[in-house]
Formats: sequence, structure tokens, C-alpha cells
Amino acid sequence: MAKAVMLDIPVQGTGHPRDVVKSWDDDSAAIFNGYFDNTQGIKEKECYRFVEENMSKLDVTVKGCLGSTMWINYFPHVSREALRSGHFDKVPEINGTKNTYYSGSLFNFETVFHTMSVSQWIVEEYF
Repeated sequence: MAKAVMLDIPVQGTGHPRDVVKSWDDDSAAIFNGYFDNTQGIKEKECYRFVEENMSKLDVTVKGCLGSTMWINYFPHVSREALRSGHFDKVPEINGTKNTYYSGSLFNFETVFHTMSVSQWIVEEYF
């Protein structure tokens, strides 16, 4: 049976891919994730070039790009004042409004642990 595969690749620096995710081990398509400081002026084409360079070191040929997305604000950023006034304590109060519940990584950092913790809390709190 096919299964998801995630490969850690050696970190080469800002803008270079950090990991590779394939939905199925027998699939030829993969997702590359990388992080960089947007103030350094790295452009999308340069990130693609970094993917090609890194994969060639692993004897993998990149045949093309099906799509790409660059996020400027990957997760919610709030001011110090908003933190002091309890922003993240107030945010969950919108859950249940119009029978809508917000889970996943919307209100926290996107790790499996944090995402699962918030989702479990919502189920325990509201259902």
C-alpha cells in the first residue's frame, strides 16, 4: 500500500528547501517547504533554483513546478499591546458563533502537536 513520505534534506540556508513531502511513495510529485526572511529580497524564482540545486545533490531531477505559494505572514502576528490585552485569550470566544468552530493552526503555531491540541480542546469544550 502506498503511504505518505517526508524526507529531511540538509539545510543549505535561507530560501533553500528544508523538507520534501510526497503524498504517496510511488507518486512523482512532491511538495518542498522552506523558510526565509522576506526582508532579504529572495524571489520565488530563486527558491525554485534552490530546490533544483538541493535535489541535484541527492541525485534527484526536478522536472518542473506545478505551482508555488509564498506567505508573507505564515501565522498570525499581533502587536505587543494586543498580546498584553489578551488577544489569544479572546480569539477562542468566536468559536460557536453561527455554529462555526475554528480549529487547526489558525490560532497557534502550525505543528502537529499544537494543531491536535487545539482541535481536541474544541471537541471537549463544545461537543
